[in-house]
Amino acid sequence: MIQVRRAPIRVALDTNIWSYLGDAGAAAEFQRLVEGRGLVVTIPPSTLLEVMRLRAGEPRSRIVKVMSHARRVRLPSEAELESSEVVNEVRRCRPRWLRQFSNTGRVASLNTYWTKGVWREAQEKPERMHTFLLDDKRKSDLLVHVQRSNRSAALRDNFDPADLSHLEISAPDLNDAARVAPGWNGRSIAAWRFDCRGIYWCALKEVYQRSLLTGEDATYADWVGAYVDLTRMTADPEDFTTFWFEDVERTSLQRNWIRWAVPQAQTSMKITPGNPFDGQHGAYHLDYGLYLSADKRYIEALNIVRRHAGFAMAEPRLVSGDTDSSIVDRIDAAIVT
Repeated sequence: MIQVRRAPIRVALDTNIWSYLGDAGAAAEFQRLVEGRGLVVTIPPSTLLEVMRLRAGEPRSRIVKVMSHARRVRLPSEAELESSEVVNEVRRCRPRWLRQFSNTGRVASLNTYWTKGVWREAQEKPERMHTFLLDDKRKSDLLVHVQRSNRSAALRDNFDPADLSHLEISAPDLNDAARVAPGWNGRSIAAWRFDCRGIYWCALKEVYQRSLLTGEDATYADWVGAYVDLTRMTADPEDFTTFWFEDVERTSLQRNWIRWAVPQAQTSMKITPGNPFDGQHGAYHLDYGLYLSADKRYIEALNIVRRHAGFAMAEPRLVSGDTDSSIVDRIDAAIVT
């Protein structure tokens, strides 16, 4: 008799679900559900970092304990995954930018830290990590400010997130266009291309060069620079613009596109301090089949992104807030819906 085995369901939980599990002391009950349903629970490091930003130490400890079960699949950092897409497009479109010898040792070291080391720190040196993340809070505050400004503009201009896949940017003034992106003639360009060009120019040119003196974090430069000669890549700003505006393919930059798209979709709803982390989590939605959250607005934003993605990404499902049933039962109900 031939037996057909069902493929395990890869699932990820939003930070709020892990918080409920930790607060309820439901680690054992949740693990029974995982094994009974044949689930593979994946955890991005961005979720761990969001938990470690919580101010109260005891709740943080309970949540991390539930998350740190040996059978969890710990994903690489979103910076590694997004940078890998960029490196692959460089290989395809600008092989002359590649380093003669890749720094694979640096890549291995970084990967080990984000899949293992950061988890050890969260358990062994939680207060140090918490303090470091709070010191870095200004970056997330800036992103919230930008999103709120974008929301105000969206309301003023009657922007409909249903037009997400057709969102474009133009610059009627050619001097403005050339100043913002050398080589750009100001014609309409897909907004995701414009944003990615700006993000990676800042990360691979400005932040990278500054970091050589200041020692500041240069995450994307570390990952991309392990394979690409960053000096060569940024030597010609006009060619850099052409690379992003004309040559790269959206289907090859799926994580980068999702990272851009989530904040755009959120302009249709209230902006909260957690929004910047939602964008980080979004980059992982190629790594599992289901994403569970108790945040209705985030689920709505993800559904908007999913409708316009043009490629497969995780199905977002809302976990009920009905406290008459246990959090594990509510997770189970969302899975079997």
